[in-house]
Amino acid sequence: MAILRVFWTVEEELLNYIIVKDKWDNILAIGRMVKVPVVPWEKMQWNKSSEPRGDVRDFIIIKAESEILEFLSNFFDAFFKSYDLSRWGISTWDPNTIRLLEKSKKFKRLKRSILLGWQLPLSIPNLRLNKKVSLKFAKTKEEIKKAYNVMKKSWNFVIYAKKDMEYIVLATINNTPVGMAYLNKETRNIDFGVHVVPEYRRKYIGTTIVKFVGDFCYKQLNKKWMFVVRLLPKDSLRNSDRVAIRFYVSTNAQVLRFYHCYKYVS
Repeated sequence: MAILRVFWTVEEELLNYIIVKDKWDNILAIGRMVKVPVVPWEKMQWNKSSEPRGDVRDFIIIKAESEILEFLSNFFDAFFKSYDLSRWGISTWDPNTIRLLEKSKKFKRLKRSILLGWQLPLSIPNLRLNKKVSLKFAKTKEEIKKAYNVMKKSWNFVIYAKKDMEYIVLATINNTPVGMAYLNKETRNIDFGVHVVPEYRRKYIGTTIVKFVGDFCYKQLNKKWMFVVRLLPKDSLRNSDRVAIRFYVSTNAQVLRFYHCYKYVS
């Protein structure tokens, strides 16, 4: 599964895969070693440095034993250092692996995320769609600027689209920008979620955006799933997280996985 769906749109460079087996050829652990950039909102967690780091993605210890984690920790540390990556971590959704990492003194939990997915085609009653909303893919500089302004009003800051990777969806009412979203061209992920201008919330605009994107994925891209990721604090949920999750579930999204990200500290 492309990691672009896991902790927002982060480009990765695959370095290698790992499969650990015992002498009877039973698989003990699996994962992918990748090189990833440290994005601005992660710098404080990674020693205030924006230099790339290593990560073991979709890591699973099938036979959940602390000795295996100890052995692999040393292996991963040496592996990443061979690529001049002194900082690295582990991302996993497997409950048994999470329990081992929580007990280990070599790892510190940094963050979590929730992966939700819609099975297509979407079934949303027309009564829950806002018929006044016009939707289009923003292409001109003026349209893209309007989409960015919506995100700024929603979040108080803007994460600019990677135009080669993302479609920019713009929602308007009477030519007034009211909502936006980025659709990842490769992963069918709604990157950074659905945004609606605060004064226009609770008017089914977000639901209408989800329906538009879902129909496009199904009818034009011939896809059967689309996804969204919500980045969560490492311990508890904020009220904004609960509101966002409830919104996506109300549009028939399914909670697929909770991911945990750990930093190697030893």
